[in-house]
Amino acid sequence: MNTDSTWQVEDWRDYRDNRHQKTMTLSADELIHRFLLHVLPSGFHSAESLKTAWQGINQKLWGGFAKLSPSDWTKRHTAVSEEDFEREPHRNRFAVLLGRTAHLAYRLGQATLARPKT
Repeated sequence: MNTDSTWQVEDWRDYRDNRHQKTMTLSADELIHRFLLHVLPSGFHSAESLKTAWQGINQKLWGGFAKLSPSDWTKRHTAVSEEDFEREPHRNRFAVLLGRTAHLAYRLGQATLARPKT
């Protein structure tokens, strides 16, 4: 990252110019946009479409969470084997959800720190 909040991308091949290697400078937003073009699941064309899909998924998750009673949360999660749960009963549905949420928060923090300060 340069001091002016831009990113320098080196050694990319310009296929319109006989595959010559070039260097380009991109704003952080443009770099993220170009990165998302390569990592978004098929059918998603922008970060906005991914956000819209996430909102629908989020509503479904909260609907499912609302159906669980407090005792349901202490039961074995399907990602934990019965043997493991017998040895470690703290690996329940609630603990797995907390662990996955913490992981997501960690990655979100990394993404936030990677953005340039405006």
